[in-house]
Amino acid sequence: MRLRYLILAMSGVVVASSACSVDATAPQPLAVPTSAGQSKGQKTAVIGATDDDSSTYTFQIDPRRDNYLQFGAHGLWLPARSVCDPATSEYGMGTWNLACSPLTTSITITAKVRGASGGLPRVDFEPALRFSPAQGVYLTLSVKGKKAEQAAAMSILYCATSTEKGCVDESLADPTLATVLDRPDHLVYRRIKHFSGYLVAERDLAAELY
Repeated sequence: MRLRYLILAMSGVVVASSACSVDATAPQPLAVPTSAGQSKGQKTAVIGATDDDSSTYTFQIDPRRDNYLQFGAHGLWLPARSVCDPATSEYGMGTWNLACSPLTTSITITAKVRGASGGLPRVDFEPALRFSPAQGVYLTLSVKGKKAEQAAAMSILYCATSTEKGCVDESLADPTLATVLDRPDHLVYRRIKHFSGYLVAERDLAAELY
């Protein structure tokens, strides 16, 4: 699994996976820097669940440095100073591209994974956070089984609530949030500008953002 080769945004340059169909002039992929805080987190699994179908992962991070969080077969890349201070930054529709002051103290992030064994995972994060538009935060999700064959038609949708109702394809309003496929590793990934929930679904099932 090449989760260490998560898409990175460094110095404003998006580094795309060589396994994907991208512009030939795009830079080659970079591994997560060895200086990054890399953690698989503390896992709490639901009794009777299979694989990472219903598991919760808890991470404590230092937002002043690069962080790569791995939860099951999925990952999240948080560059240094990318987390907006929740005490001073606005949060909600229309605020995703606003500048913010970076958080400088440690914070605990919880990732709850569901549905992974069925091929189309969903992850819900807490607390609700916004990320600096000057940085690039990337979420990678693994698509398994028969669903992996259909991954090219999938998008990572944003869900404001714990249900699938009203989940949206944010790339309809912001092309920088488009989902990219890494076919050899059965991964889909995209930039995210905020937390809460994200799931993998067929594009024609997504609601419009506006």
